[in-house]
Amino acid sequence: MAGLVEEIQREAVDRDVPVATLLRKVKLAAAKLNLGKIEDWVEHELNGYPTDHVLPKYRRLTGRPQAFNPYRGWIPIIMNTAKQNEALARSDAYQSLPALEDVIERTDKGGFIEMPYDADTVRALNEGMNVELGRMSNHLSISQLQGVIDAVRNQILDWAIDLERAGIAGEGISFNDAEKTRAKEAAVTYGQRQYVGRYFGLCLDLVADYRHRPEGKRGRPAVGARWRRRTATRTCHGRR
Repeated sequence: MAGLVEEIQREAVDRDVPVATLLRKVKLAAAKLNLGKIEDWVEHELNGYPTDHVLPKYRRLTGRPQAFNPYRGWIPIIMNTAKQNEALARSDAYQSLPALEDVIERTDKGGFIEMPYDADTVRALNEGMNVELGRMSNHLSISQLQGVIDAVRNQILDWAIDLERAGIAGEGISFNDAEKTRAKEAAVTYGQRQYVGRYFGLCLDLVADYRHRPEGKRGRPAVGARWRRRTATRTCHGRR
């Protein structure tokens, strides 16, 4: 009879098996092996991460900051420095994995996910502008969200392989005392390299003064107008 570890391995390479289903089996195996860190990881992946939690690297995404111009549609937000552009483009994915899977399922493959900026960030970016734009967001591609799902699937497969290498296979959904001991001694834990060091988040001096070039009779804002320094408003995203 195949053990739970082999079952996880087999389903991890089967694209038809939802990752959420895999995670529940990992949670079961981790609970029986008394691997608390694995249980915590699975809990966060299934139910979402707290906003004060250090996210795994694969959940820290880079999008395309955009502002909605009522005349021109979406236009890029371009900051004054590379560091500012990098900070504004970052989106941390705290949502549960089932929620991400649902978004992917409901969105066209060529589409994008709109991650709205909070009101404080929008106000900071609008400060000093001649024409205020109320809708600003970071755009993420569907492939980026799919990358999060794939990363979790790969972590599960790596973990199950590590268990097998440590001589932990199980029988059915059970593990014997020797396997439980080996699991502790081998320190078979989920991807510790993802959590090395302390992540403080990025603090950014958001600059205002939106310069636009009049075009046509109505003086519409130019596409891709550049943000230049005039006032600096400090906004900290996710300081931990």
